[in-house]
Amino acid sequence: MAAISLKRQAKPRRTPRNLRLVKKSQKRQVKVSYFKLFIVSSYVIAALCCLKVAQFALFNQYCLESQELKVEISKAKQAQQELATAKMILKSPNRIESIATAKLKMISPKTKSYIIYGQNKPQNKLAYLNH
Repeated sequence: MAAISLKRQAKPRRTPRNLRLVKKSQKRQVKVSYFKLFIVSSYVIAALCCLKVAQFALFNQYCLESQELKVEISKAKQAQQELATAKMILKSPNRIESIATAKLKMISPKTKSYIIYGQNKPQNKLAYLNH
């Protein structure tokens, strides 16, 4: 039996006609299905288009918010300017004096005028005039 098994091993095997032998040094050639490649690339392009549309929508939303904030800032600046002018009007000395004389019945102090005469003399004499 040992002799029979040696004969069987020594016999070269026959390969079916649809198979071919590939040596270790040869690389396998991979057949690429162009339809599968087309489908995958279509999915990638569709995903990129959706991403671009979402990005564009987000950009437009940020632009609208920016414009609304600019309008709010301009309104706040205008209100600040109005408040500053109202503050200046309320703090004006003429207004304070008019309220003091009208509502509080206060009178303004008399004005005093001074005349200096004898500029050339060492001692200046003052004259006091009362109005």
